[in-house]
Amino acid sequence: MYYIHFINQDKRLDNWRHEKDLWTNKKYPEISNDASETTIRTTPYLYIPDDKAKLTRSMKRKYGIINESLQSLSEIDPKLAALEKEREEITKVKNIEKVQFGNYLLNSWYFSPYPNEYKNINKLYICDHCMKYMKYESTLIKHRKECTMLHPPGTLIYEKDKLRVYEIDGKKEKLYCQNFCLLSKLFLDHKTVYYDIEPFLFYILTEKRQENGKEIDYVMGYFSKEKKSFDDYNLACILVLPPYQRKGYGHFLIEFSYELSKRENIIGSPEKPLSDLGLVGYRTYWQSVLLRVIKNNPKMNFTLRELSLLTSIRHEDIVSTLGSMNMLKYWKGEHSLCVTPKMVEDFLSEHQNIKMEPMVDASLIHDTYISKSNSHT
Repeated sequence: MYYIHFINQDKRLDNWRHEKDLWTNKKYPEISNDASETTIRTTPYLYIPDDKAKLTRSMKRKYGIINESLQSLSEIDPKLAALEKEREEITKVKNIEKVQFGNYLLNSWYFSPYPNEYKNINKLYICDHCMKYMKYESTLIKHRKECTMLHPPGTLIYEKDKLRVYEIDGKKEKLYCQNFCLLSKLFLDHKTVYYDIEPFLFYILTEKRQENGKEIDYVMGYFSKEKKSFDDYNLACILVLPPYQRKGYGHFLIEFSYELSKRENIIGSPEKPLSDLGLVGYRTYWQSVLLRVIKNNPKMNFTLRELSLLTSIRHEDIVSTLGSMNMLKYWKGEHSLCVTPKMVEDFLSEHQNIKMEPMVDASLIHDTYISKSNSHT
């Protein structure tokens, strides 16, 4: 067996392959270092039936080409570069291949620092209610009979239809949050919150279901944020579990984080750098919010500062988003909005995935850590 990494592609595509999948007497394809190439480039040893196949938009998303938020090592502090290099070496090879999570068998994407006795096993078993992890299926079967957790710990702060959001204090529910972070790390590359979770709040998105006369919440994703961020970051990590991806839940969680920012009276932004998929999600959210404001107020000549105050989106995020949409002009050292109603309509017709209506009903958010903190000040 050989462990295969694809040049210029995200590590989530790494996998083990049999020798029969490898070239032996064939000419190797040219390897390009240009991440903007529109053809699939692979390591020279892995057989791909058509190495000149064009990438569709969905394939570009899958193959991790949208990577503009990731800094190269040469652009960051030497100490950070050394730490990043060490992290890359440690996490180069996935230590767990598959995860049995409830009824879903998931292929892991990245290395996760589970205790040594759980490393390098083919399948890890995780309770989809309490997040406890186990080596053996028999242990999971026994645990399921004993586990009484029907929903995440913490406070239910949002409920609409079948969707619920629970707020969990990392200091109060340390074990649950640690276990969830370890699971999350299997699908997140650059995030490192595993054990130091006390300064963080976790917002768990669930779907409410009725089973055998019981109301049970099934975890679909989450985001975390610092209780107090001096940089006004409103999100540290975000993850929608693979079975629930591409259903709008990432957009929902991002929108929810900005609703919390509004309650804190801050102009928020996620921690950087964003992953390739994270950047895609945020760009789509920022576009939808900014277009909604502009479209609903066609006679208003907004400044970027006014847009920032209305949306709680940071100035630089607005500039990067509108710039990518060709809706900015630069004049006398300043960026200003340059958009017409027709430009908005044309953009929306070309981007059918833009959600023009809010997904979160802000009036239903209650009893948050933020509101409780404000009531004591």
